[in-house]
Amino acid sequence: MAEILSKPELNYASYEYIASVEYMVRPPQPAAYLFVFDCSRHATQLSFIPVLAKAIFECLDEIPGDSRTMIGFIAFDSRLHFFNLGDKQPIHLVLPDIQGNIFLNKKKFNHLTFNLLTFKIFIFLDVFLPAADNLLVNLKSKRDQIEEFLTEILPNFPLDNPNDTVLDTGSALGPALTAAYKALAPYGGRITLIQATLPNAGNPNDGSVLTNREDPNSRTTSSSNINNLTPLLNPGTDFYKKLALECCEHQIAVDLFDLSQSYSDLATAGSISKYCAGSIHYYGNAQSAGNNNSLLARFEEDIKHYLTRDIGFEAVMRMRCTRGLSIHTFHGNMFVR
Repeated sequence: MAEILSKPELNYASYEYIASVEYMVRPPQPAAYLFVFDCSRHATQLSFIPVLAKAIFECLDEIPGDSRTMIGFIAFDSRLHFFNLGDKQPIHLVLPDIQGNIFLNKKKFNHLTFNLLTFKIFIFLDVFLPAADNLLVNLKSKRDQIEEFLTEILPNFPLDNPNDTVLDTGSALGPALTAAYKALAPYGGRITLIQATLPNAGNPNDGSVLTNREDPNSRTTSSSNINNLTPLLNPGTDFYKKLALECCEHQIAVDLFDLSQSYSDLATAGSISKYCAGSIHYYGNAQSAGNNNSLLARFEEDIKHYLTRDIGFEAVMRMRCTRGLSIHTFHGNMFVR
């Protein structure tokens, strides 16, 4: 009896063993968080960006990981906005032509002011990563730059003046996720995506641009229109599913926070999380009912829990079958390598 009690595997329903080197695909990856968020007019009207900055700042000491933990930020409207946190001061890099792609200007924030320095024009053929080595930075070694970004720059972004109005209603979600995938591919990690409107900017031929498939006059479920409503439950394109499979191969998970005020085609865009072990947080249309403060409070608490929870960044499962048996079908957010 004493021998049985000394063996945890005989006393607990679940018991974990630390995998030895021969079971590892590669050395354990660092904890990496890349925040990809909407900064269009819809996002600024919702005012979630200052809430996001505050939540991240308050959780910096509790983010899972070790001394290798990395963090980065990408924003998108009809353009892509990259933030170089590897220099002494944060630098804002703008990619305005997401199809061309022309790298038009380079903005450098001068501490508490927003002075703008413009440099040369460069032309590239695909979505690229300007200053790729400094988009994801080490949380420990670049702590001062990250704190300055979260307290002085991000709460006011994208406004240079609090009295200004953001007019850009574009949402280049597809190019933003493609850029985020390229940034995280060498390391693996989590893409934290905050979406505020239907993706409407990007390459119209790759399936990343979505249109409103919902007929407001056919929202009631009856026997006469049930066949018309069923397609809305299925993805309209396979762009986000294919990108999710690419993320899965590089141990990248995408967690979606959908704050859209109207139809956002979650059946299509949600594929980016569904097929790479990510999670989806959907907040509905609460803000349209005058409940904006409650929505933002719930969003802030969800972000804090998301950043401080115990979580694994990579998992490998090996299955052995008796000779003559084979796996016919598998279910879940996992794929055979």
